[in-house]
Formats: sequence, structure tokens, C-alpha cells
Amino acid sequence: MRLIAILFIINVIFFISEILLMNGGFINYLSLNINDIHIHQFITYQFIHNSGAHLSNNLIGLIMFGEHVENYFGKKKFLISYLFCGVIGAIFQLIYGFDTILMGASGAIFGLMSLYLMIRKKIKKENKKLHILLTILAVFFIVSELYQIILGVKSNIGHWTHIGGVVGGFLIYLFYERKTFLKQLIYLQQ
Repeated sequence: MRLIAILFIINVIFFISEILLMNGGFINYLSLNINDIHIHQFITYQFIHNSGAHLSNNLIGLIMFGEHVENYFGKKKFLISYLFCGVIGAIFQLIYGFDTILMGASGAIFGLMSLYLMIRKKIKKENKKLHILLTILAVFFIVSELYQIILGVKSNIGHWTHIGGVVGGFLIYLFYERKTFLKQLIYLQQ
């Protein structure tokens, strides 16, 4: 079974559990709350969503970008990347803009967008129009988040989480592809 399918199912199960089983205290325990931070929350917050629309947006992003990233890196590196980007997103939000309880997979999804942009020229493209669309969407969403931050927009959306996820995607790409990246840098300097 594809890892993106497993993550999809886990997110849906968590959301149904939130609605049917979890009380507010337990949801706050799994979410990343500045007033009561626990180390597990850097992972668990990525599976808690505050609405069906929030969950749906993240699952759409997981499907759109996750398949290509998983195909390129394989399951193990994909899972590490996904969780790492979510953790880096949380750290960015804590440092630069935390004013709400943090929940959702958005940091991980923006990390997948970042990774997709880094690998897009290296992956097999059966459908070039789809890849053009995915590239445009990834750039649009990332630029939109930067714009929100530059404007200083105040909302309950973790804009810094998204930017942290992008940075996390770039960092994990550099780690996985360091030999290729160094060769490209040397080539550019010649």
C-alpha cells in the first residue's frame, strides 16, 4: 500500500476520532499549544485538523504532491521528509508567529510542495500538463504565504508553519541529494 494512502487514512481516522471520541482537552494535548508544549506534539499536531475543509485541503495537497515525492524518494525517505517538514514548520511557527494552537498537516504539505519543486525536472512525466499545473500551484501557494507574512496578516492560519515546511523540504532535499547538489554548484561555478 502506498504511504500517501496510509497517511490519508490516518488523517481521516484522527479527524473522525476528534469528532466522535476526543474531548477538547485531549485534542489540545495532541495539538501544539504554546502554553503546554510536549515533545510528542511536534508529530501529533500534524494529524489533528480543526475542520473538514482544513483536512480536505491538506489531503488534496498530499495526493497532488505526495505521490511524486514518494515515487522519487521511496517510502522511508518520504515518511521522514513528511514528518521533518511538519516539525520544521512547527518550529518556525513557534519562533516567528505562534499565537494560536497549532494543528494540521500544512507544514508537511508545504514541505512536499518544496520537494516537488526541487525534483520536478528529475521525475518521469507521463502528463506534462499536470506537472506544469503542479509547478504553478506550488509556486502560487508558496508565494502567497510569503506575501501574507510580508503584509503581516493576522489570522488563525499558521503562515509561518507553511514557510517552515518549505524550508524543511529544501533542507531535506539538500540532505538526500547533497552529492548531486554539490555537483550542480561546482558546474555553475565553472
